[in-house]
Order: sequence, then C-alpha cells, then structure tokens
Amino acid sequence: MPTIRCDLPNDKDLQVHKPLNILLKKNRNFQIYIVFVAALLSMAMILIVSYRIERKLVESNIRKLHTTEILGTLDRVNFILLEAENSRREYMLLANTPNKQQYQIHTENIQAQLARLKKLTADDQIQQQRLSKLDALIAQKLANLGSSITDRDNSGYQPEQQSRMTEEGALLTLMIQTNIDEIINEKKGLLIELRAVEQTTLHSLIYFLWGGLIVAVAMLSSMFYFARREAASSKKTAITLLEKSEILESANSDITELSAMTEFLQSASSLPEAGEIISRYGSKFFKGDWGGIYVLNSSRNLVESLAVWGKGRSEAFTPDDCWSLRRGQPHVVR
Repeated sequence: MPTIRCDLPNDKDLQVHKPLNILLKKNRNFQIYIVFVAALLSMAMILIVSYRIERKLVESNIRKLHTTEILGTLDRVNFILLEAENSRREYMLLANTPNKQQYQIHTENIQAQLARLKKLTADDQIQQQRLSKLDALIAQKLANLGSSITDRDNSGYQPEQQSRMTEEGALLTLMIQTNIDEIINEKKGLLIELRAVEQTTLHSLIYFLWGGLIVAVAMLSSMFYFARREAASSKKTAITLLEKSEILESANSDITELSAMTEFLQSASSLPEAGEIISRYGSKFFKGDWGGIYVLNSSRNLVESLAVWGKGRSEAFTPDDCWSLRRGQPHVVR
C-alpha cells in the first residue's frame, strides 16, 4: 500500500501576528502611561496653582483686615477728640468736676490710639510721616483745650479769651480733620484695590478649577477609553488564540489519527480489509457527515463500495447512476 502524507498547520500559525500584537500592545500601554503621567502632572499643577492663589487670597485678606483696623482706629481718634472737646465745653459752662475728669480720660485715650496707629503703620514710611504731623496737630489741640481749662480754673470764665481760644481750636480741628481724611481716603482706596484684586483672584481660581476639572475628566475618559480598548483587544486576542489552539489541537489529533490509519493501511493484507479501516476512520475524520469510497469492478459495469461511513450508500450501482463518472469530472450535489 502507498504511504499517505498529509501536511497540516503547525505552531507557526500562532506566531504570524505575534510581533505586530506585541508592538500594538506596547503602544497602547505607552499611551495609557502618557495619559496617566499627564493626569498626575495636571493634578500637581492644579494643587500648586490653587495653593498659590489661596496664599494670595489669605495675604489680601490680612491686608484688608489690617487696613480696616487702621480705619477703625482713625475713627476712634476722631470720635474721642470730639468727645474731649465736648467735655471741655461743658466744663467751661458749668465748671463741673466730672466733665473735667472725662476730658482727662479722653486725652489719655487719644494718646493710646495714636500709639496704636503708629504701631499698625510701622512698615509704611509715608503714613508714619503723616501720623507724626497728625500727632503734632493733636498735641496742639489738646494743649489749646488744656489751656482753656487752666484759665477757667485760675481766672474763671472770661468770654473774650475763651472765644479766641475756641477760634484757634476750631482751626486746629479743621487741620486735624483734613489730615485724618487724607489717611482715610488713601486707606479706602487701598481697600477698593484689594477687593478688586481679590475678585480677580477668585475668578481666576474658579476658572482654573473648572478648567482643571474639565482636563481631568478628559484625561480620565481617555484612560478609560484606552483601558477598555486594551481589555477588548486582550479579550479578542485571547479568543483568537483559543480558536487557533483548538484548531491546532484538532489538527494534531487528525495527524495522530492519520498516522494510525496509515500504519493500519500499510499493514492491511487485502483491499476489503483496507476498506474496513477507511470506514472506521472516515467516521472520525468526517463527524456528522456521511460518505464512502467506491471502485469499479473488473467488468467495469458496477460501482462497488470499498469504504462507507455514516449514512453512505453500501449497495452497488451502475456507472450511469453516477453523474461524476458520466461527466468525467467532480459533481457536487447542493
């Protein structure tokens, strides 16, 4: 019997696309890595910028509180000075000792508030110069008020002299008020500027946080997209490998069966025995199908079955019953 040789797929079929798959996988992993690093850098940048903006807002708020405190102290100086003058006026009219004592208390409070103002503006040379001028004017005003009280104690109430001192005091009061207004106006202008900067900074922070949020969402979406694509690709690759593995396993099984059949055929002593071997192995190779191998008899008037599997026809038939023999070519029944 002749040797049957059959070439079937081998392991090389599983390795045809291996370099390309590895390259594509590395590229996808690199894309995910780049997106991840970019997301980390974006988060770090958002944290740094947010921290700097937050520090800027804190500094602006501290300056606002400091400026507000200066304005409050100036208002107290103005109020106490007015109360001191009222106490002096009541004492001049009534010579009431409590009014004199109240005047002295106001004088001490004014000095304390001036010392506080100098401390609050210690880092502002221009304000220190203005406060020195204000301090001198207030000192003159207090000296004027004190002189009128001393004259009242020593000589009694003298209308002409008190009128002259009142006019001098009014001029000093006007100069003091002008000086205080200059400082107040400058500080109010600074407050307006600080509020404008604060609003701009807050808007910048809001825009930056929204922008960072959009970028973060976009990057996370990209990472999710790449991860899903990688998972789908891995699943597809796994399915393909499983299919190829099944094909290879089936091919290896077929090769084993073909080798066994070949050994049996080579050991067969007659054609009928070879037909029995082919029938047995035909049902293994063509599972679920049916067929057979037929040969013409020596008289060439009948076609007899050599091997049949499944529901294949085992009865002999004439050559005229076979379209393939009549036409001299393969015939497929659909």
